[in-house]
Amino acid sequence: MLPILGPSDVRDGIGRVADEFVTPQNYISNNGVRYSLDGVYYVDERARLLDVEGALDNAFDRYAVLRSVYLQHRQYKISGDEQSEDVPEDEPPPDSDAK
Repeated sequence: MLPILGPSDVRDGIGRVADEFVTPQNYISNNGVRYSLDGVYYVDERARLLDVEGALDNAFDRYAVLRSVYLQHRQYKISGDEQSEDVPEDEPPPDSDAK
């Protein structure tokens, strides 16, 4: 958890530095336009997090919940829509004839 930047892992931290060089917004020379775009981005980001804040208020350990949600979201972004093929040990595989 990085102060101000929020949850991140090493890969995302390095990616954020790289993003600063490839984000077209950083190459806008008109400060008024650039700051306006930054403001719209942060207002939008805050609006999307309002629902999450309500869920975190009811959590016993806010950090653990936030970390778990972040890692699950990160795994989803990496693997896409693929379902995990992990099968619990007490259940036979779906294609098995065991009953």
